Amino acid sequence: SLIYLPFKINKTKIFCLSMQRTGTTSTGDFLAQNGFRVFRCKDSYRNKFSYKWSQNKYNSIFNSIELMSNDAFEDDPWWMPSFFKRIYNKFPNAKFILFIRDSDKWYNSMVNHSKGMTLGNTYVHCRAYRRLDELYQKIDDDPNFLPSEYERDNKLTVENMRDHYVKLYDKHNKEVVDFFKKKSPE
Repeated sequence: SLIYLPFKINKTKIFCLSMQRTGTTSTGDFLAQNGFRVFRCKDSYRNKFSYKWSQNKYNSIFNSIELMSNDAFEDDPWWMPSFFKRIYNKFPNAKFILFIRDSDKWYNSMVNHSKGMTLGNTYVHCRAYRRLDELYQKIDDDPNFLPSEYERDNKLTVENMRDHYVKLYDKHNKEVVDFFKKKSPE
């Protein structure tokens, strides 16, 4: 028997690999205004995609009806460390967008956006921004400090960590640029 889906599955996808606070929402808005079905941050949150990324459950993301039924993808988990390599291997014909802004302005925007706290879920944030050791130490030191598994909880500060975050931001951008120069320069 045939199964009819209420959407068209396109083979070409567009992934915004830019980190948070670099224009990903505006990119999604632009793509939506130009007829693309855009998978947004709220969709990722609803489907627990960032949490699944943090648990290395990539096939759960790639095989989802949500991924197959959308054309463009902004914000998380697409920008998360090295995930772009898996996305490229899964969708080698996709188009990829990377916006780079001044590192210090990016950090200031991140701090201001979250009022100095981690963006989204603390565990996922700490994994993405390489702060798990600090998170585990905090949990060991304070048994009442236990972030949610995947709910937004903003438990740690990002203030006064400019060097750490800027270094990771610059590293991410360089890795993406270098990867695509080698794999798919067009």
